[in-house]
Amino acid sequence: RLQQEQKSDLKSIATATPIKTSMAMRTTLLALLLIAAIAAYWIETSFLRTNIAHHTDIWKNYGAELAWDGKRPLNVLFMSWGSRGDHQPNVAMALELAKLGHKVIVLGLEKYKHIIEQHEPAILYRPLYDDYIINLINNQVPKGDDDGDDPIKSITQYSFNSSEQLVNQYIDSALSTLPEEHGGGEIDVLFGSYAPPILLHHITVAETIKKPLFLLTHDPFLPSESYSVNPDEGRCVDNGRRANVLLSHIGSTLFGFMFTFGETPWRKLRRDLGVKTNFPFFRFTHHKYLVNFPIFDTSETNLWPRPNDWPSHWYATGFFEMPKDSKQEFDGGNELQLWIDERKEKFNRPLLFFGQGSFTSLDRVAMTQILIDTCERLQMDAVALATTIDFDGRPPPPFIKV
Repeated sequence: RLQQEQKSDLKSIATATPIKTSMAMRTTLLALLLIAAIAAYWIETSFLRTNIAHHTDIWKNYGAELAWDGKRPLNVLFMSWGSRGDHQPNVAMALELAKLGHKVIVLGLEKYKHIIEQHEPAILYRPLYDDYIINLINNQVPKGDDDGDDPIKSITQYSFNSSEQLVNQYIDSALSTLPEEHGGGEIDVLFGSYAPPILLHHITVAETIKKPLFLLTHDPFLPSESYSVNPDEGRCVDNGRRANVLLSHIGSTLFGFMFTFGETPWRKLRRDLGVKTNFPFFRFTHHKYLVNFPIFDTSETNLWPRPNDWPSHWYATGFFEMPKDSKQEFDGGNELQLWIDERKEKFNRPLLFFGQGSFTSLDRVAMTQILIDTCERLQMDAVALATTIDFDGRPPPPFIKV
């Protein structure tokens, strides 16, 4: 028995050794990456003093041009992705472009096609298939592939697993022509998203087929000296240049390292498409690369005014109001409707619907307290998603329905 236990112990040690070595290598690489990022930050802030708002010829880095006289209608393709909250801003801007006379196609998941199809023929719907995110929604992703508590891992796993399927669909749609009844002709411009999980998809498509790419962002995460993202609080704070530049270096280098260092799915896919991936640290989220693209920021301009250091082709549009018929009714059953009717009859207060989608709050207790304070100060009632808030063991107040 003693010999068996000793053999078992040796087997455990032998099995554990590669794991420890792998973790040590990872830790060493991340430490070296952090040192390199800090060094790059010090060199830039001490010597280069690079201004974010330097001028550049947009799309020059991959040779795309927009041949447009400023008059004829453009054929536009929106490359949607993700959940409902990722589709709706695209639909809102697509409708604005349609009002100006442009011909717009919106790619979208079948789950959200009603958001697009109800506006036909002003905008056209084309289906998009994303097996990984549908499996994620249905909790069918293999254990360990996605970890909601590890946003970096979630982003990289989604990006790797969806890359080939999405990019090929985007390219096929971008190279197709509009139906004759809608004027025909090939796609002139692409609209993508400035979001780390999908940004490399859209950039790769544009570089492959040499089409002009516009980016949309719905969060104030673009580089700026005016304010920066505080990752501990998940919001924008006035940390100024130093915190922002440091974060820009670390974030862009980290994403580039994970996505394109070694024989990753992205490096292989881009090579198969004939697109060059420069240097292992492909820093596609860095402002020196993003400045090649026109970007529309739809964040609330009253909260985050347009920074003065942005290049002239980064626009702060603010929110586009969706038509009322675009807001899908939520079937919460009779109980919810009875609560809403009762509160309206007794108090007639404004009603706020509160909730987050694919990304939840980092601190639900704090978010819940903000919701309570808001309702009390503004004399409002609220319907809140249970997956978004946390009353920390307390019962919800009478003016909030969970």
